[in-house]
Amino acid sequence: MSQAPAPTSLRAQAPALYLIDGHSLLYRAYYAIRHLSSPSGTPTNAVYGMTTMLLKVLRERRPGSVAIAFDTKAPTVRHRAYKEYKAHRPPMPDELSAQLPYVNRLIDALRIPRLMLEGYEADDLIATVAVKAAAEGLPVVIVSTDKDLYQLITTSITLYDAMKDQMIGPAEVAGRFGVEPAQMIDLLGLMGDPVDNVPGVPGVGEKTAAALIRQFGSIEALLDRLDEVAKPKLRETLREHAEQARLSRELVRLHTDCPVTFESKQFRLAKPDPDQLRALFTELGFSSLLDALPPADAEARTTAPPSIETDLARFWPALAGGPLAAVAMHQEPDALQPDGLAVSLDGDTVYYLPWDGPTRQFAERLRTGGGAIAGHHLKPLLHAFAETEVEAPSPGFDTLIAAYLLDPTRSSDDLGRLASSYSIEAGPLHAGTTGRERCAAAGVTVRKLIPPLKAELERLELRPLFEEVELPLIEVLVSMERRGVLLDTAALAAVGGELRGHLEQLEARIYHLAGERFNLNSPKQLSEILFSRLGLPPVKKTKTGLSTDESVLTQLALQHELPADLINYRQLNKLLSTYVDALPALVNPATRRLHTTFHQTVTATGRLSSSDPNLQNIPIRGEWGPRIRGCFVAAPGCRLLSADYNQIELRLLAHFSQDPALIDAFRAGDDVHAATGSQIFGRPPAEITPAMRRTAKTVNFAVIYGMSPFGLSQELGISQTEAKRYIDRYFTHFRGVKTFIDQTVSHASADGVVTTLWKRRRPIPELAQRPAATRALGERTAVNTVVQGSAADVIKVAMNRVWRRLRRERRQSALLLQIHDELVLEVPEAELETVRALVIEEMEGAAALSVPLRVDAGVGRHWAEAH
Repeated sequence: MSQAPAPTSLRAQAPALYLIDGHSLLYRAYYAIRHLSSPSGTPTNAVYGMTTMLLKVLRERRPGSVAIAFDTKAPTVRHRAYKEYKAHRPPMPDELSAQLPYVNRLIDALRIPRLMLEGYEADDLIATVAVKAAAEGLPVVIVSTDKDLYQLITTSITLYDAMKDQMIGPAEVAGRFGVEPAQMIDLLGLMGDPVDNVPGVPGVGEKTAAALIRQFGSIEALLDRLDEVAKPKLRETLREHAEQARLSRELVRLHTDCPVTFESKQFRLAKPDPDQLRALFTELGFSSLLDALPPADAEARTTAPPSIETDLARFWPALAGGPLAAVAMHQEPDALQPDGLAVSLDGDTVYYLPWDGPTRQFAERLRTGGGAIAGHHLKPLLHAFAETEVEAPSPGFDTLIAAYLLDPTRSSDDLGRLASSYSIEAGPLHAGTTGRERCAAAGVTVRKLIPPLKAELERLELRPLFEEVELPLIEVLVSMERRGVLLDTAALAAVGGELRGHLEQLEARIYHLAGERFNLNSPKQLSEILFSRLGLPPVKKTKTGLSTDESVLTQLALQHELPADLINYRQLNKLLSTYVDALPALVNPATRRLHTTFHQTVTATGRLSSSDPNLQNIPIRGEWGPRIRGCFVAAPGCRLLSADYNQIELRLLAHFSQDPALIDAFRAGDDVHAATGSQIFGRPPAEITPAMRRTAKTVNFAVIYGMSPFGLSQELGISQTEAKRYIDRYFTHFRGVKTFIDQTVSHASADGVVTTLWKRRRPIPELAQRPAATRALGERTAVNTVVQGSAADVIKVAMNRVWRRLRRERRQSALLLQIHDELVLEVPEAELETVRALVIEEMEGAAALSVPLRVDAGVGRHWAEAH
């Protein structure tokens, strides 16, 4: 079976222009974070929230250019067209207005250009710049959750919700509202917007408006064909308020002709001013943000650009000894492939290799000589080699991964900040110098970082984890990302049709139970239905009223059907928008496959995460999760093989706790959940019913996750007294587990960290905090990290073993996905039995525990059938 062609989606794209809706971000930050104040008593919650979200955008999204837009107080064309426009908006809260000077200082310190113009709203300025930038071929991302901006969304312009870390494109708009982005002005024109006092048409809500726009296409077409509206009352309402609908549409229509110019260089991302940030964070008491800044003298330690050598006559002999070559890739923003590679071997001289030709020779000579490459995030470089069909040298050191292992709770993306933390003089890594100079400086900085990072890894006993697990995994992940997984888009569309029909039935049932129609996404309207109309008891209050979050609905579901149906509705609607509607747009047209990106340095437990798309959270159980998984299919002549660790976390718990009863159960091959059920219900295992076993299974995992009697009672729908009795009986029988938990918390409190099977570390600062709730969180995190982090170690070892065994035996089978404790492979039919046995052997041999590791392996034409 030949290797799948290189996905074009993995080729370099121009870094996007990020346009930030300052008003939206400011208010979300203010309401999302509890009250915070500076040492002098000034409120700081909005500044802090805005800081973290802006830093998240700058560090994680890595925009090429950026601007932030704000309204002015001057009236706009909309105020002149409709004097009631925004007339009912409450004034800005005093606690928020007091923070505006600090917000302005923050934006200045981050050196983010502002978009502000008297007489024009921020949304119109964003719209104008976005359309102009997209017309020049630049990807645009608007940081906002304002529905008015949805009308701008195209394949080139997307929205980003920084708080939810969610991208919103055409598929998400269609999934959420049932209309195309360009039709949002018509939908909003009909339903109005109470926040901005846009009147809309009385009695026309979101669902009715969406149905009308889907049927007629626009407000004008609707008004021209009113006789086709089926409901007489609605028809007359529309006729009576036709001009109001037209006015409302005009009020929500964004203007893309504001008098602002666009040149990419005017918004080019600049390096933040560390001195201004340090002064601001010190004044406001943002100690955690302050710790993340480089030391005050870091700028003084920045050196001149290193000497760049382009004559390679002296370079080739230096490779003969098989060195560890520190490399950095040079690629201009708009280029489809790298321009070159900077290689640092020793001293301050950096050899610069043009990408075409010399890099291939470099890779071949380094491999032949037994050498390896070092870099800061090597995975993109290995992708670049693969794009040009060059066999890359082996990864020998990755400073990003090393820094992550030393402290997984702190961001290690920034090479300059990492260097300054080790008092290393970093060259010019940021804007203000040529790309070649920055690339050369990165190569030298990486080489200088290797000795101190290696020493720290050695001191903390992390070198085996780094060298035997994480480094080899880079090549595995690159291979999986490039291979991708086939998606049957026609089957997924069919699932989507059925799911939409089910949602419509569920929505009708909710309205029937409520006795009236209401906006299912409106907390205020839902609160009115639940607590006023249905008379259900309030559970908790927030600053804005009675809470209707999922935890509240879960409790109310025990008393009434409507909350249970609403939870189901929300979950299914999320499945529809996140997977059914979104995945087809992410299929690479050249390969017909989804190519997710795996991340090694994100989670604090060591688990891999994935994005674009995130395939980690597709439900396994229920009616719809398997239906969606059934759309992930094998290539012709192949089958999917799913190999899943059997109860790995409980087996690890047995290993760590050395509890005799738990160890004996696993060694004997007993049903551990039934054994637990026998203890908590006081019955022989043969009398444990399926329902009792499900309860016991929940109790088993509640122990690992540190669930309280209250949490378990909510999970099982029982009283706290009964939940506590289950937990007490569990610990009475499995005494070793209780000892393990107590000792883990004790050691974590004393040391400040916990470690896993492979010595992976995680700091637990919550255990040093005074509030009881924070300490309880730290205790749960400590125990959970030891078990889950060790499971992450084992699955990564298994991935390395399986992938290298397949290569060693020259198998055509390929590893595709890693989801929690499961590996998914694509296997030619001729290799099925051999590879199935191979995978089980390598996975079960990934760790030597006190109890055997067991793997369940299934085969099928699609993922659901294989699982």
